[in-house]
Amino acid sequence: MATRPRLNDPLLLIGKNYINGEWTESTSGKTFEVTATLITWENGKAKLDAAGEVQFAASFFEWFSEEAVRVYGDVIPHSNTAMRVSVMKEPIGVCGLITPWNFLAAMITRKLGPALVAGCTVVTKTAGETPFTANALFLLGERAGVPKGVINLVCALNNTPEIGATICASSIVRKISFTGSTRVGKLLMQLSSPTLKKLSLELGGNAPFIIFYDADLDLALAGVAASKFKSSGQTCVCANRIFVQSGVYNAFMAKLKEAVDKFKLGHGFEEGTTHGPLVTPSAAQRLAGLVEDALKGGAQLVSGGNARPDLGIKESGMGREGSKYSIEDYLTTKTVVTGNIATTHRSHL
Repeated sequence: MATRPRLNDPLLLIGKNYINGEWTESTSGKTFEVTATLITWENGKAKLDAAGEVQFAASFFEWFSEEAVRVYGDVIPHSNTAMRVSVMKEPIGVCGLITPWNFLAAMITRKLGPALVAGCTVVTKTAGETPFTANALFLLGERAGVPKGVINLVCALNNTPEIGATICASSIVRKISFTGSTRVGKLLMQLSSPTLKKLSLELGGNAPFIIFYDADLDLALAGVAASKFKSSGQTCVCANRIFVQSGVYNAFMAKLKEAVDKFKLGHGFEEGTTHGPLVTPSAAQRLAGLVEDALKGGAQLVSGGNARPDLGIKESGMGREGSKYSIEDYLTTKTVVTGNIATTHRSHL
């Protein structure tokens, strides 16, 4: 049985909302019951995976803080030599950030980093299944000196649709960034259309992993292991289908079975655990249903196939978050034409 470690700083475990620099109770009076250290407690990830996410999350703040000095404008020659065109980058305004439960810290920092660098204030709606990691990040931001009102956070589970609709309908919010399902992404896009918001949508995909007969099977195996089983298969870039050319099918399946049989399912805090539980019982039930449906359709069970009750259990969108160009998604471009300037353009050969 895994021993649940204590937080070195218990103050990081917060069950409130962060509004205008103050930690406030919900209007309903409801709070999240503390049941299980932050990422592993909430999501179930193996502790090595959770530790990796902390580094991953920090890297977004590091990258975008260094990119801040490269938010350049332009000076452009005008067809009228008495005029000059200046192009300036400005913050787009208040941003609504809606994050998922699979990367509790990294999805926050990946959206928050470029927004802050661009000069935007934000309202963040975190996943109701996993609120505490985000709350801890906001408390650390408060301690680091982020001014009151710049970053705001709302936690909710049962009334998530209403909060999403409110953010989309607000004329104050000028941009929505969402990571989640394609269905919800389309709804948010529809709800945002009356106010013509800018959108960044990282939605579900249906990406195949394809292995041809001339592939290096050991390299392909490493790729499948990383792509399909990351965070127990609960990431938006996990391969949903694996196609193997018939000439190497048997050889690859033997290697894949051997690798999967070495996985250790267990509590996230247990030593040696490679894969923790799924995030909710409903997620486990859904997966069990997929296995059952595949078997009924003629699939053969090669490894696993049994639930572990002791553990608990596309259209890909648009935007450039997480890339070199992320900051552009949080900026708007303004063009200023200045007249009565004696401008001479010379050619130097």
